Amino acid sequence: MANIIFLLFLLVVIPLLIILEIYLSKLENKYLGLVLPIVLLISTSLYIIMAYFASLSDPMRMLMPMTMGILLYNIPSFILFVIYIIVREKRSRMRDMERMKIKDL
Repeated sequence: MANIIFLLFLLVVIPLLIILEIYLSKLENKYLGLVLPIVLLISTSLYIIMAYFASLSDPMRMLMPMTMGILLYNIPSFILFVIYIIVREKRSRMRDMERMKIKDL
């Protein structure tokens, strides 16, 4: 039962985060679109650092799992950052097209 609730939670939260990232990236302020990727990056980094300090008994044994954790946990940050870049680039192209149309008049 808990797995089903978790799965439903993920199926609702992930699309909402993506929609929010697209909305924030389309806004005039270019830094608002970077909020979600940076928050995710910082939170996953803090989680990895806390896991490292929790396992200080043998830090070298934790080196490989922590490296994999950093790579895997930051995939959502990377995806949101790519969404930000794509939306901002599209917005920039649209703005340039509008400028060209105005210039042609």
